[in-house]
Amino acid sequence: MRSIFLLLIFFHSFINAEVYKTIDENGNIIFTDRPSVNSKEIQLKKLKTTETIKPSGSVSNKKNQNENENNFSYKKILISNPKDGSAIRSNTGDVRISVSIEPSLRSGHRILITLDGVELSKGTSTSASASNVDRGTHTVTASVIDSSANPIISISSVFSILRATQ
Repeated sequence: MRSIFLLLIFFHSFINAEVYKTIDENGNIIFTDRPSVNSKEIQLKKLKTTETIKPSGSVSNKKNQNENENNFSYKKILISNPKDGSAIRSNTGDVRISVSIEPSLRSGHRILITLDGVELSKGTSTSASASNVDRGTHTVTASVIDSSANPIISISSVFSILRATQ
């Protein structure tokens, strides 16, 4: 209940842009939008916001129509970390991404790992790292691509970063 009250005061005060803090005789901290004796004005920092990106689908196994002449196909691609729908608490915003495929990567094929559409890794590695990822919801996509950068099979995972405010 107290958290809800403080949250309401915070948002109401944010609109008025003035918040005052007072400590009463019992040591209780009181936040208000009106100055009083012994109150101190608190300067609020602007909140960081992010726009939610709606993925095309949380999991998709798409095969390219132009597979090579041997009709080679991958049976499975999986993003094992971060798991789809997970929430990661990381105040530094560090995220480790792990991908597994079956069968193993074929010669000439590469694994492309992207975070919110930005390339993190392109090669034979099945892992990648991202640093200082903003709090909010993000989409990581892993694709096996051929030598012409055409996707053979792809998968996406949506996760959230939980970070303390600055």
